[in-house]
Order: sequence, then C-alpha cells, then structure tokens
Amino acid sequence: MSLEAIADHYDLYLGESEDVAPVGVLRILDFQPDEADFVTFASLGLSAAKITAVFPQEIVCSVVDGQDGAAEHLVRIAVELVLQQGRGLVNEDVIPNDGPLLAGTEIHGVLVASHPSLGDSFNVVFAEDGVTVVAELMTMIPITANEVALARREGVQTLIALLDVADVNLLDVTRDSVV
Repeated sequence: MSLEAIADHYDLYLGESEDVAPVGVLRILDFQPDEADFVTFASLGLSAAKITAVFPQEIVCSVVDGQDGAAEHLVRIAVELVLQQGRGLVNEDVIPNDGPLLAGTEIHGVLVASHPSLGDSFNVVFAEDGVTVVAELMTMIPITANEVALARREGVQTLIALLDVADVNLLDVTRDSVV
C-alpha cells in the first residue's frame, strides 16, 4: 500500500512515469511531463528499505528538460549511498563531492531541500488519514563548488537564503554559481 500511495503522489504532481534501470530491487522512475519545463527522476522502494531515518524516504531530482542524464545519475548515486550507509538523507543538508558530480559542469554537490518548482505539499506523502507519513520526498538540488563552500563556511541557511533571492534556475546543472 505504501509504494502505491507514493506512486499515486508522484503521478499527481509529475504525471506518468517510465521505469529506467533499477538499483537492486528499487525502481528509478523517469517523469517527463509535457506541460513542465523540467524532467524528474525519483526512487520508488527506498521507503521500504531498512535505513535509519525519521520517516521512510524516497529521493527525487529535477533538472531542466534535456539534462535527464544528470538527474538520473544523481538519484542513482544517492540511493546507492543511502543503502550502503544505512542512513537516510537529512533535509537542509549539503552533500559535497571533491570534484564535479557531473562532467562538464560546476556541480560539486547537492542541497537536500524542498522541491524548488513544486509546492510544499509535494514534499511529504501522507496516508489516507492525512496524518500518517508514508514517505518524505528528499529533493536534491544540484549546487556548485562555490555554493558548497559557502554552506560549509557560513551555514546551509545562508546558502538557502541566497538561492531564494537569486535569479537563477536551480534545475539547470549548467547554471552559474550564485556565489
């Protein structure tokens, strides 16, 4: 029932999906809605895995149309990392990388936060009672090396505040840094 509720939630916000290569028994879904200017990849089944987290989790990443490989790659490596460590992601956390996560870009990490293009109601899947949390959707926003450094130096809230006022498309992995 839980996976069905998550799949229905995805369908409501993102439309129909196609399965891409799984990570073990977990599904990776590809959403390419006609009416949106972004594509999304998301896990389905991570919420059933035995990991340490406040609530069961699924991982989501959206990018501008045409950058599909970036979103799939980020979801895939995040799912693998969570399964290896046995620990879920934490909201408003930065996951840095020593080098570019995506070849040919300045993306050196991700910010786990609310989805930048969907309302807050997207972030949590509730059971029919409207109270019980079925899964928390952990959205990964690609960030640059300078943005990672700012979060480390001045805190994640400083980075989030800067991203909130910046006039950039956070879903574009080729964007310039806001720092």
